[in-house]
Amino acid sequence: EMQRKDIIDDVTYSRRIQNAIMPTTEIMSSYLSEHFLFFRPKRIVSGDFYWIASKENKVILAVADCTGHGISGAFLTIAGTAFLNEIVNYTTIDAAEILNQLRIRIMRLLNQKGLEGETADGMDISLVIIDFNNLTLQFAAANNPAYLIRKDGSNIDLFSDRMPIGIHINFAKPFQNQNYIFEKGDVLYMFTDGYIDQFGGPNDQKFRIKRLKELLHEIYLLPMNEQLKIIESTIDKWMGYRDQVDDILMIGIRL
Repeated sequence: EMQRKDIIDDVTYSRRIQNAIMPTTEIMSSYLSEHFLFFRPKRIVSGDFYWIASKENKVILAVADCTGHGISGAFLTIAGTAFLNEIVNYTTIDAAEILNQLRIRIMRLLNQKGLEGETADGMDISLVIIDFNNLTLQFAAANNPAYLIRKDGSNIDLFSDRMPIGIHINFAKPFQNQNYIFEKGDVLYMFTDGYIDQFGGPNDQKFRIKRLKELLHEIYLLPMNEQLKIIESTIDKWMGYRDQVDDILMIGIRL
């Protein structure tokens, strides 16, 4: 019993460190005026993380899901955050190039050389560079799509490259950029797979991306804090008595 309590105390303390590394509410609000953040780890610490920075009058935002949840995933979130800070300080800001650089560092950290039978640890991530002055958006992603709803209700799927940050059959292939022009009032949604993979509903099935998109279309015109309430209550109702399957992370931004 004593040992179990020690472990829980230890992990709870780790959460304080992880929370200290993630951007605070104040930092998020200083970069993004209208937004919401829905972050609900499955365990005490999380394998999902979000990261934000600003450079050359642009905002860079990433939403990521590291292999595993709980402690194993949390280790990688700390490395991912540190690497992103380093990359943004030293390289030109280009979404795909940031992911290329992140992959090099994660593979080096995990000693991944592309050999048979290596552990396939790493992360799925989507990264956006928003220029609020020129109304441009650059997007690149590893296994983690995003969704943009125009203020007129039309929508754009921001696709992701089908490879993770880490070892993969395609690890020599560079990531691709997608460039968009947005209008004030468009809403961008970035999320990891925890929300859509959550089991529940009358038939005990996954929530799925289709259902999420339908929900977002119903609520995208509402104020961001109201959207957050609906997104939370929808998944709570969906889950019912079931356990949370994975870490949940979703960020909505009115551009």
